[in-house]
Amino acid sequence: MLWSASNASVVQKFKQIEAAAPFLGVQLQTLELRDPGDIEERFEAAAQFGAEAVMTTEDAIQITYRARLVDLEK
Repeated sequence: MLWSASNASVVQKFKQIEAAAPFLGVQLQTLELRDPGDIEERFEAAAQFGAEAVMTTEDAIQITYRARLVDLEK
């Protein structure tokens, strides 16, 4: 899950998702984005963890750089 701890709304959603993950049989790996330069590094980390999916949130970085995120998810 890509998320930003500086966004209060996203932090609340993160807590809900984190609580639900075990009940869904999902292992949640968190990847915090602090600035746009973190995007590629976080995707590399997700690949190293063997991530099968990437969940994004609606914070300023992810909205502004959504095309880049989509390209990396391919």
